[in-house]
Amino acid sequence: GTARPGRNWIPVGAAVVAAVAFAPVRNRIQILVDKAFFRRGYDFRRGVHDFSAAAGKACGRGEILDLFENALAEMLPVEKVAGIVLEPGGGPPGIVLRRGLDDAAVSLLAGPPEPGTLGTNARPDVPGFEVTLPLPLGDGGLAGWVFVGPKKSGLEFTEEDRELLETLAAEAAAALRRIRLQEEVAYERASREKSEELGRLKTEFISSVSHELRTPMTSLQGISQLLQSGKVGDEARRERLLELMAGECGRLGRFLHNVLDFGRIEQDVKRYEFRETDLKPLVTEVAEIARSATAGDDLDLEVETPEGPVWVEADPDSVCQALLNLVDNAVKYSIGRKRVAVRLAEKDGRVEVSVSDRGIGIPAEDREKIFEAFFRSPAAVRHDPKGVGLGLKIVKHIMDAHGGTIDLRSDPGQGTTFTLKFPKRRKT
Repeated sequence: GTARPGRNWIPVGAAVVAAVAFAPVRNRIQILVDKAFFRRGYDFRRGVHDFSAAAGKACGRGEILDLFENALAEMLPVEKVAGIVLEPGGGPPGIVLRRGLDDAAVSLLAGPPEPGTLGTNARPDVPGFEVTLPLPLGDGGLAGWVFVGPKKSGLEFTEEDRELLETLAAEAAAALRRIRLQEEVAYERASREKSEELGRLKTEFISSVSHELRTPMTSLQGISQLLQSGKVGDEARRERLLELMAGECGRLGRFLHNVLDFGRIEQDVKRYEFRETDLKPLVTEVAEIARSATAGDDLDLEVETPEGPVWVEADPDSVCQALLNLVDNAVKYSIGRKRVAVRLAEKDGRVEVSVSDRGIGIPAEDREKIFEAFFRSPAAVRHDPKGVGLGLKIVKHIMDAHGGTIDLRSDPGQGTTFTLKFPKRRKT
């Protein structure tokens, strides 16, 4: 009745033989379970076709990465998906878009070219991801990378899995190439349109400058010839003609000053000399210059100033230029009898200088644009074709340099008031 010692080894040996014999079957069962429960019975060709069609319609890089992740969720569920899209052009790789990568990984990928980074043909190794897929541009460059984490089933990636991932990556790369090409075409078109617009503005500017110079020069030439002829014997008339000459010379000088100042502003070399300045005599001086410049016009110029001095930290020449530009505009765009008011006041710790007219006014849709270089509203051009569109641009630059603001109130057909608001002291 005693059991033989050798018989105890028979079940163990049988178990080992069974395990070895049935290992392939077990692996097949696991693969079937993987396909059944984690692939959701996908059709390879149909899935790739659907992804390709959707990616072909995508408008943005982020949308393509989203589609890639959604496609894997349907066909090959994985723990995580990440990706980066690179900046177009040569030089060190810059990252336009990133998904699912921490700063350490991005720092590694965007670093200088080293073995295993984006600067070489080697695929970067990012911790936590099992498959790295390049997104080639087709010209030897890269549109980016896609990184795929472990399968949710826990199994290794099969050859079939990798074929699927590479196919999807190729379709994603094609979509990224299309988007990049579209952007390049749009950029070239925009550059061409901008170049054409600059050319048009240059032509208009030269034409306007020529017109602005020709008008006072013609007046000066005519008056000087008349005075030289000796035909003007009346002393009062001679004085009147000399006043007109002085006015035209002043207008010409201010115009050239604006043109030169605009050039300095565009080159960022415009400089200001700030000092304690009493604006009261400055406003009075502007009024006198405006009256002499419009000696031939029916101008009613009203000036209101406080009794005492009004001190601010300012560049007096620039403030004078800004006010003259506003008064010139007020006179130019007045309707009928030219009525202009210049008022100086201190309010709430600030100094305000306002210039009001009863002119054509400024439409609401143009009130931001008028401070742009060369802009003139259609109504302004119809009222007076002369003008370049630099005056208010320069006024805005002067006020910005002073730390001030410009308040605008206007009613089309009723008039406009510009108010320059200066701080007592500039913020440095």
